[in-house]
Amino acid sequence: MKNIIYTITLISGVVLANVCYSEDKGTDFSEEVSFIEIYGDIGLSSAISPEELKNYRSSGFNINIGADKGMMSIGKFDISFGGRFALSSLEFNVDEYLKEERGIEEGYNITGGGTSVIALLGTAKATLSSIISPYFYGGMGVFRLSTKDATMYELVPEPEYEVISGSSENTFGISFGAGVEAGAPFGLFAEGQYIIGFTENTTQILFPVKLGVIYKWK
Repeated sequence: MKNIIYTITLISGVVLANVCYSEDKGTDFSEEVSFIEIYGDIGLSSAISPEELKNYRSSGFNINIGADKGMMSIGKFDISFGGRFALSSLEFNVDEYLKEERGIEEGYNITGGGTSVIALLGTAKATLSSIISPYFYGGMGVFRLSTKDATMYELVPEPEYEVISGSSENTFGISFGAGVEAGAPFGLFAEGQYIIGFTENTTQILFPVKLGVIYKWK
């Protein structure tokens, strides 16, 4: 986790230095801009950490909706602030769990046990003003990790059931990502995102990759 924090800090410093520097503006730090954009996307979400989440949960879908308000221009970047709602759903990797955790390769099955992650975030976004616009953003907010109960049962000769209890936890989370968007006022974008939740016993990390649509009012 320390390496991730160091990497984020380094990237943020490099980006901030580039954003704040503009040859044609000299020491002029910012200009006021005004726009509103709304967006939605769908994609594939994968677990990065911890090992239990990574090994026993298959990649699943991710949906994301949000809105931003443009506030200022710094150099060639438009700076906006807003919020987003992200939902990731991961299925229980039954075969891997039975083999690695229980030492069972056949004769049993598991139903249920899916995991969902909800993140409600306040974000800041920097978008390069151009026809094809790279952007990056970061934010923080509420992170909720929920795992449903699972039922493990023997297939033959007589079913024997064991309930694997699920759990839910609300905690603090952060997110950061980058992408590229094109088209105005309607546009398309592609994005990669890290969602990180600091739960009681470990740090949960997901990586959604998605495609979406955006509409911008100026």
